[in-house]
Amino acid sequence: MREKETQITGLSESMKRSYWNETNFRTYQKLLKLQKETGHSLQALSLAYFFHQPFQTVPVTGVSNPSQLKDVLDACEIDLAPELFGGWVSAGG
Repeated sequence: MREKETQITGLSESMKRSYWNETNFRTYQKLLKLQKETGHSLQALSLAYFFHQPFQTVPVTGVSNPSQLKDVLDACEIDLAPELFGGWVSAGG
């Protein structure tokens, strides 16, 4: 994780403690793999990931261009079956 530190020089220490961790790195790598397999954007897959959690989530998002709006709308339509994510998304999300 030390080699990745140079990528986050602008983040506050609080943000680093909250988000710069191995769990999030693994999730990011899985999303990159899924992006290649499905053709969906990282933004759409990230939102879809939240929509398919076994607990209630309320992702708050904003858009500033049509491309971002498309990603949000696409996320609502992505079916993330548990087997698609290799078991890291629960059924019934």
